[in-house]
Amino acid sequence: MARDGTTTSGAAIKEPGFVDRIQQFIVEVRSEMRKVNWPSKDEVKSMTQVVMVALLILAAIVAVYDWIFLRVIQILLLLS
Repeated sequence: MARDGTTTSGAAIKEPGFVDRIQQFIVEVRSEMRKVNWPSKDEVKSMTQVVMVALLILAAIVAVYDWIFLRVIQILLLLS
């Protein structure tokens, strides 16, 4: 037994190197990507349309609020 309480006999456990860890990561990523349920082209198109319509609606709402606040501020500045 060594001074620090560890044993000196037996093989030392070698941690994997940087390149080994990168290779293992790539293997695991490929494995997980094969499990992904990818949407079809039609599903992607319909989801994109939903997002675009939602963005247009939100942009219109923001524009209306912007116009209202602009008018309120103009009125307040004219009164002072």
